Amino acid sequence: LLSPTDYGIVTIATLLSGYLALLGDSGFAAAIVQRQIRDRATLRAVFSVVLLIGILLASTVLALAPVIGALFREPRAVGVMRLVALQFLLLPFGTVPAAVLRMDLRFRESGIANIAGAITSRVHTTA
Repeated sequence: LLSPTDYGIVTIATLLSGYLALLGDSGFAAAIVQRQIRDRATLRAVFSVVLLIGILLASTVLALAPVIGALFREPRAVGVMRLVALQFLLLPFGTVPAAVLRMDLRFRESGIANIAGAITSRVHTTA
């Protein structure tokens, strides 16, 4: 089990990434559903933009990890923040497919994907 100090380190590491996650898909998934975008070229373009945003957000977390670690005087948070930055590189791969599933009203498949993602995330977090 994690000690209170370990929980504090995880909280520090997720502090910045939590705010940046709000920028993650920047409303692109909602736009796909709302505008009923089905054109493959447009969906690829949206994926490219979301991936670029993910790369920028991951780079921001990586760059700020030492600063945040120094600010909180907790050098162990730097490594955890670097690990948390990986989420910004992985999340874009689900944005467009999830939006297409919602647009097509395929909620069962969307729910299964969400559950699988949550389980994977929990396993990854506790490992």
